[in-house]
Amino acid sequence: MYDDQGAKARKEREEYARGHPIRARILELYEKEPGRSLTAADLQPELEELPGATLAVVAYHVQVLQGAGLLPSDS
Repeated sequence: MYDDQGAKARKEREEYARGHPIRARILELYEKEPGRSLTAADLQPELEELPGATLAVVAYHVQVLQGAGLLPSDS
């Protein structure tokens, strides 16, 4: 039962993380180039076409994706 709850929670976190346009684009960029830098400064120029994609916002979305296990963590 615990494993089912953990898997459900993990799936919900992943669905939430994938549900934002900026995060979806970050994942798309990462999937095309897995070894790329994931810093906000490096990602932001490729996200400029998306509304609100400031450095701080991009950094936040990278953290959400890392927390959901969809991107590697830098630690």
